[in-house]
Amino acid sequence: MPAPHELGSVDRVVLPGVGSAGTTMEYLAKAGRPEALRPRVVDDGMPFLGICVGLQILFESSAEQDAACLGRLRAGRVRLRSGPR
Repeated sequence: MPAPHELGSVDRVVLPGVGSAGTTMEYLAKAGRPEALRPRVVDDGMPFLGICVGLQILFESSAEQDAACLGRLRAGRVRLRSGPR
């Protein structure tokens, strides 16, 4: 993924990954990327293809690690219950 200062010249982002939304957002935050991505993805509507955890972080939040995400999709993600009902 491009550095935060390089996002102005990028016209789309693909973010694949496996893992949890909270850990992914922590990793991105250490590099300053959520603050750089949010205006481009949420406000400007820059194309963003999220695969697996990349899709999860497009939502406002995730139940995984109670993570605040990018907020492109106006909903939260909840964990599915396992076992019989």
